[in-house]
Amino acid sequence: MNGQALPGIRCTLLTLIVVMATGLHAETARGQIAESEDNGSAAQADSVLSGPYGEWAIGNINPIGDVDWWVIDGASPGDLVFGHADLSGAVFSDGEALLRFWADDGTTQIGTLRLPDLIAGEVVPQAGRVYVEMRDQSDNEEVAVYALFHAVVSPADAAMEQEPNDTPATATPVDRAIMHGTAAGADVDYFAFPATQGKLVQVIADNDPDANGRNMASSIELFRTDGVTPLCPPSGDCGDRGFDNPYNVMQISRSAPANGIYYVRITNEGTGADNRYSFVVLDDGHTMSCATSQSCVFIDGFET
Repeated sequence: MNGQALPGIRCTLLTLIVVMATGLHAETARGQIAESEDNGSAAQADSVLSGPYGEWAIGNINPIGDVDWWVIDGASPGDLVFGHADLSGAVFSDGEALLRFWADDGTTQIGTLRLPDLIAGEVVPQAGRVYVEMRDQSDNEEVAVYALFHAVVSPADAAMEQEPNDTPATATPVDRAIMHGTAAGADVDYFAFPATQGKLVQVIADNDPDANGRNMASSIELFRTDGVTPLCPPSGDCGDRGFDNPYNVMQISRSAPANGIYYVRITNEGTGADNRYSFVVLDDGHTMSCATSQSCVFIDGFET
């Protein structure tokens, strides 16, 4: 880790205050948004917001052969795409669906999926819209329900971890849309972020942020506000979703039981070829960012 400090930020984890600038942006966060049929082509795509006012989408693939399209407006060339189709509530035999992102022309695919339901850190090639296509991988099953989480964000809206951040007490605040870090050897990295009671928290990480083909074999875990108790799903399965090569992405999704400050812990499993990573945190579909004038999350003592 390079221990790069974030200018103008001092860290104490006390009170959560959400500050929304007035008169600068007409949109407000809506959280979950449902598909409206017919959305079976790019021309019929349902609109979904990304960023500080972002939403997460819910839909189903029904009947067999159905395809759902979504569209995110306002992308710039060089923006980075993170996305995950959460199929925990889906019912279909092969256990997989196909999630693809397309550039403004509707024909240029953004990135290459290493997993059928997950993408991270892929570059937007064209200005304008980003289209999202969701379908059954083999077009021979129905998907009872899926949740689409996504972020299309500027690479400039990013920050490095602050060392030391090896414990919850010294956790780096997640105050940009993208957080970068390095975990070598037995190093442990903690990050702190605010979450909303009853809302879904999604962490999507890129294990190859410099796109050199050398992936970090990372492990990701979420912890409750005490920094010690794992944040587990109702099933009680607290396992992470960290991958060795050849996968360059990972994700974890949980529901926050109360308002407060939660923690991400990232470690290196040691079997990859690199030690760098980046990730986004979504709280009910919203990115964490103090880099824009529209929205800023302050944790008392964090100053920007």
